[in-house]
Amino acid sequence: MASPVSIGDVIAMAKLAKTIAEAFTKGRKSAPAEFREVENQLYSLSTALAAFEDAQDSSAQLAALTAATQRPNGQSVAGMLSNCNETLKHLENIVSKYSAITEEQDPSKSRVQRWSQELLRNYKKIAWTTEAADLSTLRSQLMVHTNSLELILGILINSRTTKIEETVVASSKKLDDIHSWWAENLKNSATESSKTESAELKTEPLVTFEVYVEEQELICPKATLVDDWEEKGTFQLFRCTCKDTPHSRLESIALSPISFPLRQAGGVRTWTIFKATDYSMPRLVSVQLKNIPVQDVAEFERTFIDGLAELMAEVMVKQHVSNMLVHPGPDAKHLRILDIKGELGDMHQSIETVDFAVGHRTLSKIEIDGISLLHYREHGHDDGPRAHLEVDYAEILIQYRNTNPESKDITSNEIRLRRNSSVKMTQGTNVVVQAVECLGFIDDEETSRIEKTDVTFQMTTPESANQLYQQLEDMRMELFVLGLQYPRPDETVALHLLATEVQCEEVCIADAELLITRDTKDRFRLIILSRNRCTILSQVLSESFFDEPTSQDRFTSPTWLVQLESPGVRKVYHYPKGFKFLRFNSNSTQKMFELGQATILPIREK
Repeated sequence: MASPVSIGDVIAMAKLAKTIAEAFTKGRKSAPAEFREVENQLYSLSTALAAFEDAQDSSAQLAALTAATQRPNGQSVAGMLSNCNETLKHLENIVSKYSAITEEQDPSKSRVQRWSQELLRNYKKIAWTTEAADLSTLRSQLMVHTNSLELILGILINSRTTKIEETVVASSKKLDDIHSWWAENLKNSATESSKTESAELKTEPLVTFEVYVEEQELICPKATLVDDWEEKGTFQLFRCTCKDTPHSRLESIALSPISFPLRQAGGVRTWTIFKATDYSMPRLVSVQLKNIPVQDVAEFERTFIDGLAELMAEVMVKQHVSNMLVHPGPDAKHLRILDIKGELGDMHQSIETVDFAVGHRTLSKIEIDGISLLHYREHGHDDGPRAHLEVDYAEILIQYRNTNPESKDITSNEIRLRRNSSVKMTQGTNVVVQAVECLGFIDDEETSRIEKTDVTFQMTTPESANQLYQQLEDMRMELFVLGLQYPRPDETVALHLLATEVQCEEVCIADAELLITRDTKDRFRLIILSRNRCTILSQVLSESFFDEPTSQDRFTSPTWLVQLESPGVRKVYHYPKGFKFLRFNSNSTQKMFELGQATILPIREK
């Protein structure tokens, strides 16, 4: 019989999975490409385990469910968790045995720096699982563990408003089905992955990109990051991979103490590092990065752009610095980090007036001193790949020249642009943003807040009006896509699963993440994301999705599809009639999805 597993054990397992994932991250540069897939599965498993702690009353429910479903041969929730723990402990031993260790000054950071040469030479011979199987089997087993935990978590969350006794009775059959699915797929994982055992595993190719200085000057068309760019004492940031014509100036670009990375709003992925050092001058410059292979964009953002932003934010917090790049959120518990920026430049010089209309009243402001268009992400939430949340609005910040220091007039406004905000041009030179929330400030103190304000920017020329309109629309589209990709503020996650492949008549999504969310009006939405975030599918589910599980019309609701295409161009497609079908690559995955649907039923039946 499996030993009982407490919530404390689950939390420890979540931390262990994250620690092992970080070991794979740090050792990945010189390791086989398949290590990234294992790393991703470990992060997903860590997130699933951590969610047990966050589920309301999950401790009492999990204990009751475990006791009620205990079987003499260990077939229970506790048995599944114990098996998962054995897998993680086995991996922990491998990491300890085959990694080169150096001491970190910061005890909170992982001490694993790189895989040993012994592992790199013999990784195919290593027993990656307790059954002495290969990396492919390990990845499959981690996915099975993750999906099983997510299904159990679905029962806990979706039944949390029901009495524990009623939950146990109603959920016993579902838990038996989940366990049967788990056991069958764990057994089959070695068989299925053996098909690829003879395939040659290759080391990950370098991620290359174009590097520009001050937007115009291309200094290298095939640059890559230097190893350990984040380590103290590392001055060089990039290196050239061009064989015929090396670009030596690239080596003079380095981070400065005030460097900061972000993404530019728009349909083509471009990142800017502000205040980088150019030692060839020497001076501080803005560096633009473009044309990153689309399959590497999400990983590049996570490991470099987000990593650098969080590193610099940490420095600013220690120095008690609060500015437009980094500042505390409204709750003072989380940190807001600049994520996306609109390119407005000296746009304020082309603004004649800004008019604020509420009902029949209009207030006009002149003497515009500056305007910025900024979007933030909020850092400091749960551990895992989504340790930050995207704020659901962008800030249009307008500063005014204070010609009379004695007056109590507003010195700045914050206009909150949302994904469904209406932006339009009128009379050739006016840009109107309708029904937006507007905040007024005197210096840094908020003095007014109006929920629905029509804001009109009167521009000096049609060209400047068109430029402002395009920048606002670019940012609104960024918010729209984020709203498709992630759960919105009024939504909670009812189901979260992983699948190796999902197909419809328009797209095939490999290595997919599936979510079903529920909003405050009891509407459900299906989100399907590719692991590399090149494909996003979002559909508000119809009633027939739940009521007629075999119906061919289950996926015919209006659907949005977002695809990132080479060279980093984003395309957004709308299908008013949805899709004729949505299929998985195996009967096992289809069964998993049906089990997931069943966990949602308690919500809909209340």
